[in-house]
Amino acid sequence: MEKLKQGLTIPMYVLHYIDSMEDLNEKIEKINFLKKEYPLDDRKNIFASLEWAMDNKDYNFLSLMSYANDRFSNNDIFQYLNKLYILFKQRNLNIS
Repeated sequence: MEKLKQGLTIPMYVLHYIDSMEDLNEKIEKINFLKKEYPLDDRKNIFASLEWAMDNKDYNFLSLMSYANDRFSNNDIFQYLNKLYILFKQRNLNIS
């Protein structure tokens, strides 16, 4: 389980650089950078972590942040991870 939680740190890293979830929508559309920056094995691990997150909606995702964050609610983070999960599937980032 710890590995699954760690796999969320890569997609959650972007939360350090945005002020609102509205800013995030623009960054999500640029998700193809993951294909350039991370090999398939890493993307598979990220996708497995996103799948875990979808099955654990009530998990305290804020606990995975490396600093105190009052900009986002736990639900905000889950919605962001859900969008990434959908994009991973749509763009086949976990299989090619």
